[in-house]
Amino acid sequence: MDRFRVRVVAGVLVLALVATPIRAISYQCDHYEGEQYNLRYCALFGVAIVHDAEDVDFLSEYPRPYRFEFFQSNLTEIPRSLFTVFPEMQSIDMSGTGIENINKFTFENAKQLQNLFLRENLLTTLNNFIFKGCDRLAWLDLSHNRLRELKEKAFYDIPTVHTLDLSYNQLATLPRGVFSTMEKLSAVYLSHNRLTALRDSTFAANPLLSLDLNYNRIAYINTGLLSSTLSLTTLNLRGNALQSITLPRTPKNIDLAENNLTTILIEPDPYAVVWLNLSTNALTSIVNVSVLSNLRTLDVSFNSLNSLPLTTFLSLKALNTLNLEATNLTALEHGIFSQQSNLHWLDVSFNRLHSFDLSVLTAASSLERLHLDGNDLADIEYRWISELFPSLNYLGLFANRWNCSYLLELIRYCRQKSISVAPAKEYGTVLHMTNVQGIYCLGSSSGAKLPTVDPVQHWDGTKASLESQSNSDPKPDAISTEQLLQMIRAMNQTTLERMRQMDVLPPAPDSGSCTAMHAYNYQIFILLILSIILIINIGFLLWVQHNANARRAVDQMIVFRREHGGSISTELHGDF
Repeated sequence: MDRFRVRVVAGVLVLALVATPIRAISYQCDHYEGEQYNLRYCALFGVAIVHDAEDVDFLSEYPRPYRFEFFQSNLTEIPRSLFTVFPEMQSIDMSGTGIENINKFTFENAKQLQNLFLRENLLTTLNNFIFKGCDRLAWLDLSHNRLRELKEKAFYDIPTVHTLDLSYNQLATLPRGVFSTMEKLSAVYLSHNRLTALRDSTFAANPLLSLDLNYNRIAYINTGLLSSTLSLTTLNLRGNALQSITLPRTPKNIDLAENNLTTILIEPDPYAVVWLNLSTNALTSIVNVSVLSNLRTLDVSFNSLNSLPLTTFLSLKALNTLNLEATNLTALEHGIFSQQSNLHWLDVSFNRLHSFDLSVLTAASSLERLHLDGNDLADIEYRWISELFPSLNYLGLFANRWNCSYLLELIRYCRQKSISVAPAKEYGTVLHMTNVQGIYCLGSSSGAKLPTVDPVQHWDGTKASLESQSNSDPKPDAISTEQLLQMIRAMNQTTLERMRQMDVLPPAPDSGSCTAMHAYNYQIFILLILSIILIINIGFLLWVQHNANARRAVDQMIVFRREHGGSISTELHGDF
């Protein structure tokens, strides 16, 4: 009987527990976008979801916000209920929320979703049909994940997407037909993956305008792959393992830098290319580029060209930017730039030029920047510069064999003509060596030697440099706040010791002894000076410490505001 009662009681308790409603976790929208209150915007903070089936509620003061953004959240999976509560959602950013998996029916109610940002998560695989329901999706960002595999029909249900970002993943292959249903796909970013080859039909069904394949492991590009993308205007293949390539006709901007190219095959047919980067390859000749009559920007720097035939640029009449840096040139023949009347920017730095006749550029009367750094020049006919190039505003002179007196006259002339000569790149100038305004020169001593300087590539906009600039290490010559404080403390300690020594002063001398009185007054004067120095240093020390604390507070505020959807930008201004 007792056992029966125990069982009954236990059964009642179980039923009570089952019948007890589990309270859902609620997350409230924050409608502040930065400092502006926006009912169409919803920021969600501290959302934690381990499994999609969890009972979670999302609340908003305004029933139909359009844009959503998550901060300081750990989702693991995307909550399906979010699209049920807010069916009119148009944009959602779940970047950096730790998403590991996307379930098949996650987006079945995301009928109005247009922008989906899932970068910086932990995704490894995209299964078939996982975006089903995103009938109006236009922008899909999956960059900075750990994607190793794309199923063939992963993007099958999103034909409206025009921009797809898969950069910074671990993709080694692309399945056949993975983009075949994306009829509006115009921009694909696949940089920084592990791709080694692409099928000819990979983008055959897409009206591509921009294709980014930078920094993969591609060793060969089939002619059929590029000929099938007739609408392509921008092609980026920087940092691969290409040894030869047939230049496609349709793209206007082509980046082939940092490969192992020895051969560029260019057919005699018309080409649309206006911007071509061939820098940092293994080219020994660029004669065939002469058929690219529409070319405006050409970069062949860091190739061992050794010499340039007279007809190299004969047909490039539209050329306005030419980079010949570090191409091992020893001379430039008269007539080589005879057709470059539109040339605005020329770099022949870090070659082996012993002389440079400015009349070589007579036709380039519109020249604005001329880089002559890193050659073996001792003089140029600079007094003709303003007449030959009335628009010239920069002249690179760094790392040549200028005599200091000659260089001083040259810089004075350039200053009068408003021509800048300061080194345009960070060559690591050592100002304690003989120089004029940071440009090395040879002094009067017979054994004077100039330091060895390595060429530095021009900054390239296609590289991700924002992160490296924001996280760059301080320069070796810079003095940190802590070092400055230590220097001031050491100076103050020395001052205190001197004052202690002077505190033990002899009694005031008899007024009758003029010399002794002068010595005594001198010691008092020194004591006052040291006291003033100590007070100034202590004040400066407190000021520096206050600024350091204020800077740390600002940094913390910036981090806090960024984490809470704020948009604070800071600028650092420094003088060299």
